[in-house]
Amino acid sequence: MAGRFPELVLQEQSEQRPHKVSYKLFAADPTQASGVVSNLRSSLTAAGLDVNVVFSGGQDLDVLPARASKGKALSFLLQQLEKGMGGSRPARVLVAGDSGNDIDLFAVAGVEGCLVANAHPELREWCEVQGQEHSKNIFSATSDGPGGIVEALYHFGHLPGEPSSELVVREFANFATCGRGNAVIELHQWFEDWFNKTANQMSEDSGIDRLASSLSPTFELIGPSGMVTPRQALLAWFRHKATLGLQNAGSETVGLLAAAMSEDCNGKGPRVDVPTSIAMAPNVSLPTVTQSGEEPVPLAGGTFRIWVDDFSERELSPGLWVVRYMEYQQRFPALAGSANCRTGRCCSAILRETGVVGRNDAKYIWEHIHETWVSESGSVGDQ
Repeated sequence: MAGRFPELVLQEQSEQRPHKVSYKLFAADPTQASGVVSNLRSSLTAAGLDVNVVFSGGQDLDVLPARASKGKALSFLLQQLEKGMGGSRPARVLVAGDSGNDIDLFAVAGVEGCLVANAHPELREWCEVQGQEHSKNIFSATSDGPGGIVEALYHFGHLPGEPSSELVVREFANFATCGRGNAVIELHQWFEDWFNKTANQMSEDSGIDRLASSLSPTFELIGPSGMVTPRQALLAWFRHKATLGLQNAGSETVGLLAAAMSEDCNGKGPRVDVPTSIAMAPNVSLPTVTQSGEEPVPLAGGTFRIWVDDFSERELSPGLWVVRYMEYQQRFPALAGSANCRTGRCCSAILRETGVVGRNDAKYIWEHIHETWVSESGSVGDQ
């Protein structure tokens, strides 16, 4: 059925389940995407299939049994709580979301909804329509993620008093580890954006000076293969690729190559399942896949994506932090061959605060990064 829609590309086997079929939806704009989702739902219904089509994140599309959704799970939980409370339902329930797979949560009768500021269009559009037509109790936050939830807790009276902007910022900053987590996100956002730039974009502004400003003069990267790349060599590789208008690895002589691209494209990195994590950048087009010694091959309509998960940190001395996190990389849409493999790595890094130590708005300089491959089972080790 989905084969009738060229915009739908089946995700890797690792994303499929006995009761779930997952696709990537590649559309020119949100209007086209909405049309594909609507037509697919109509086609499945006409075929007599009782299913739930969930579109989220602007690209992910899942086909599930009709009774499978977050909203159905919440309704079941509330029923169980009602039985345990002698027939009285919990008085107030707050739900929060940022993508289309949260729509069913907001649709549960009687819930209070928090639409965080960084919500994807499909959820925002649904909330706007439902709020106007059915007087749904939905609050639109001005902060992203957890900061928006803090706003909603005050708005609906779950926390006493009025939320000052400073309080919301402080609560969110504590959740986001006072900037160290943001530093990790910003660095990997830069990598993802860089590898997704077109040749014209790279010739206009490669952005390498911004990367350079975040790295210590003594910075070094140890990739999963064990190759050590100092700051100067890393920046020289990026500048060389920018002059050629090429984003991808074409050599294994630089550590980042081994860590980020060449090993992935040559299939040396193990495939892994990506858990629920933070998708870091909008979908942009036309990266390339390059194997050692070969010319770059355009990836029409494709994207290079990075996820970060399982962040932790420890202060070694005033202003000097060691951070650990999981990093996952994959190209979309899936292509035939090993160039599509999704890879994961366990990362340890050292960050140094600049300016006044201990301030929430402190900036961080990268001193060191060490990466190790993670297998499908989640174990860490050399591959």
